[in-house]
Amino acid sequence: AQAFLLDFETAATGGAFNAGNTLSTPLGTITLDNGGSPCASSSQQVRLGNELLNTNVLCLTDNGTFDLINFDFDVDSISGDTEYRGGGSILVEALDILGNLIASFSSRNPTASFSFDPVASIRALRVSDPVLNFSGLDNLNISATAIPEPGSLALLGFGLAGLAALRRRK
Repeated sequence: AQAFLLDFETAATGGAFNAGNTLSTPLGTITLDNGGSPCASSSQQVRLGNELLNTNVLCLTDNGTFDLINFDFDVDSISGDTEYRGGGSILVEALDILGNLIASFSSRNPTASFSFDPVASIRALRVSDPVLNFSGLDNLNISATAIPEPGSLALLGFGLAGLAALRRRK
């Protein structure tokens, strides 16, 4: 399995995420649907990154609506950190490729960690703040099993065919 840390701090790890943008990772592509605008300090939102008081942080949701972080690859497991201030809460839900709920995490603790290691592959995270206050999502550790590219499989096939041909020759 391969792992990737989505910590929203640099451009390579999600720091430049905007709505509709994609982030290429060694595991595949991650897309943020909807949301994704600079945070206004007066609005209620889930923020990506650990700087909840920084108005330059990207807001994932606003006023209790939800947003999706989509993966174009099968995620085997994912863990991360949540935080809130001012009485907020956070709800993180893992969805399969059909959009079915396969795992969820909810917290009203100032800081908490979650971990999803479901039977089905995760293809999206749905994130919301049901209490309509400030909450944050950070340090997503994403693990996925690498799937060989068709070219790699073809090369392996040709190698095996060559070995079989050599064996027949002898």
